[in-house]
Amino acid sequence: MLKNIILTTGDPGKNIGGGKAKEDISKIFSDMGYIGKNIPIYTSKVRKYLYIHTKMRKDIDLTNINRVVFQYPTSSVRMTREIINYISNSNAELVLFIHDISSLQEDGNTISEYEIGLLNLADKIIVHNDVMKKILEKNNISSEILVLGIFDYLTDFSPKSKAYDKTVCFAGNLFKSTFLQKLAMEEHKIDVYGPNKLDNYPECIDYKGQFSPEELPSHLNQSFGLIWDGDSVETCEGHYGEYMKFNNPHKTSLYITTGLPILIWREAAMAQFIVKNKLGVAIDSLVNMDEILDSITADEYRIMRENALKMGKDLKNGKYTKKIVEVLDKM
Repeated sequence: MLKNIILTTGDPGKNIGGGKAKEDISKIFSDMGYIGKNIPIYTSKVRKYLYIHTKMRKDIDLTNINRVVFQYPTSSVRMTREIINYISNSNAELVLFIHDISSLQEDGNTISEYEIGLLNLADKIIVHNDVMKKILEKNNISSEILVLGIFDYLTDFSPKSKAYDKTVCFAGNLFKSTFLQKLAMEEHKIDVYGPNKLDNYPECIDYKGQFSPEELPSHLNQSFGLIWDGDSVETCEGHYGEYMKFNNPHKTSLYITTGLPILIWREAAMAQFIVKNKLGVAIDSLVNMDEILDSITADEYRIMRENALKMGKDLKNGKYTKKIVEVLDKM
């Protein structure tokens, strides 16, 4: 009998959301009958070479395998390439579950010929949203493309009731969130969580420390979660800011599962989902954050909060990943 595999590689680094996303996807696929396989990632070139040439084919045994869903990419360019080449040259169907498109993330606008070549080795690709699907099609990706919609976030955390108190939180890998150093809010503050904090935050930033993805929800008791990136408070710019036009930040799912409505850059791909489902407010700039928070009424907030709590239940149950598994299994 043919079987299906969900293939995941570890991510180096502590308290990073990407690792949580991969773990959740692997668990949901496994719960729905896929065989979960975890591949180690080595920093040593020698150990990496030895693994590729001695153990990889044993660890990823494709005998009687119908489909391999590979969580793309890994932290190693070479490992990513070797795994994709190995699977694509077998009889198994290769499905890439996209977490990041590396060259698009680095450039903010285009996908490299190298990465296009890798993606085209897949039979099917699962992307974050319709905007990401369109940029792949524009770059001549011929693989069949499925759209996830939003990342799930598995947690047992249950949010408590919350009145609007105009507070905001931001969670992320803080080395790239340099916009925080330029905020000049006078009436309100932003509570910040995550590793690699920067020096010299302004008075309106209150750094709260870093916690694991499992611990963090219990610390987020603010009114809103902020989705912003890059170097500027006027718009999301730079490589990381531009990338928001295409990706679904995993912190969006974190916020929603804790019952937090979202403040998000209007041009972000995820903004369409947030506004359509009345989960928050799309904004143009952080320059007028005090005014934005003051303009939101208690009734407006209550509706967004209720919608976030409802959507959060879906994300905690793995609804969107389960839908993808169901679609794949019917194809």
